[in-house]
Amino acid sequence: MDDNWTRDDENRRELTRIGRELDERGREMAQQTIDQNYLYRNDPAFAAFADGHFPGESILVSRMVYEIIKRLNLAEAIPPQRLAFFRTERADGMGVEFIEQTFASIAGSSDPNRFFDEDQQKALTLTFEEGSAVPHVQTVRCTDEDEWRNILLTLNQSSPTGSKQWSIVIHSAEDLIRLQRAVALKDLVALNNGPEALALDNFRVGQYVLIPDTDVNQVHIIDAEVAKYFYYTEHYYAATLQEIQQAIDRLEKALSDLKSPN
Repeated sequence: MDDNWTRDDENRRELTRIGRELDERGREMAQQTIDQNYLYRNDPAFAAFADGHFPGESILVSRMVYEIIKRLNLAEAIPPQRLAFFRTERADGMGVEFIEQTFASIAGSSDPNRFFDEDQQKALTLTFEEGSAVPHVQTVRCTDEDEWRNILLTLNQSSPTGSKQWSIVIHSAEDLIRLQRAVALKDLVALNNGPEALALDNFRVGQYVLIPDTDVNQVHIIDAEVAKYFYYTEHYYAATLQEIQQAIDRLEKALSDLKSPN
């Protein structure tokens, strides 16, 4: 389920076109308000369009950095045996489960690789609800890549209450590699000034990027941020368009509230 980046050129061009149209519209409205009152620069509804940035920019940059991780094989330093997640929250700390234990349990075998047998037709999902470090763990029916992509997209939409949730869906061995790369992406972003630095002007051609020196014996905890990168690097097109539209909606609401009499 690794994308061919070249295959996505048409999507990227279309996304850039739509983004520019919405961005120019939003930036003009936002800048006029900021020019009238500089304090609005700190308002999230306006800040998304300030300083030459645009909504969804961090999603596109995440995908770009993911390609760096693929080319440099950074995921090799993050073996599946060292991937774990918080299973329980106890008074004395967090209970941890290694993901290979989960695979073996689902497959009913001592060999975790049996999870990926063709006759399994299952997927493991880890869903992190907003504010929770312990994911909801579930096994769902999944027969092929198309179904995997649909499940991943569905489980990464906001919950019925409106709170955000991030999900990882593992169906094939390729998905496990994507998970390793998502962990590497989190580590690389953290080393390069954190998620706030995911902007095009920080990750452009010729820009120096710090590469993590990862200990292969280190245990890597799968969390909501890893889940977010897992989703972004597969469904970056849909996620970016959604972010742009939501930002426009927030901006228009903020402007409407400004015009409404007190």
